[in-house]
Amino acid sequence: PASPCADWPAFPIFRHPLTTEEIASLPPFAEIAGKRFSEVAAIYGEEIAIRVTIATDPDCWVPTDEEFARARPASEAVPEIVAAYHAAKTEEPNRVNIEIALDADVLQYFRDSGPGWQARINDILRRTMNNPIAITGDHDT
Repeated sequence: PASPCADWPAFPIFRHPLTTEEIASLPPFAEIAGKRFSEVAAIYGEEIAIRVTIATDPDCWVPTDEEFARARPASEAVPEIVAAYHAAKTEEPNRVNIEIALDADVLQYFRDSGPGWQARINDILRRTMNNPIAITGDHDT
């Protein structure tokens, strides 16, 4: 396909995922060819650098009308993968959503530990539960 911007070469292995206006806003190709993202961003700004990266990325493509017409739902194309995904999502036996009051700093500590913080709290409680030394005491908080 011909490039919407005369200075930009046509990339035959994909269609530009940018609009004609977005490509027209790009700097001349000769000025940015071979430059790193940071170099383009320093000269033209981050938004232009992002657009240049998209326009020149051979792995970033927009499907043709023919490709789009051949597309099928994942449940038809790879039913075994979809089934495994759904099975994995439902493999949380005996999980119960509750409301619990925690000290703010305790909650923040676990949240700051990143994704999976609730599962980590559950693991700590399970280890405590399985510990042969009973945890006792009055805790009215």
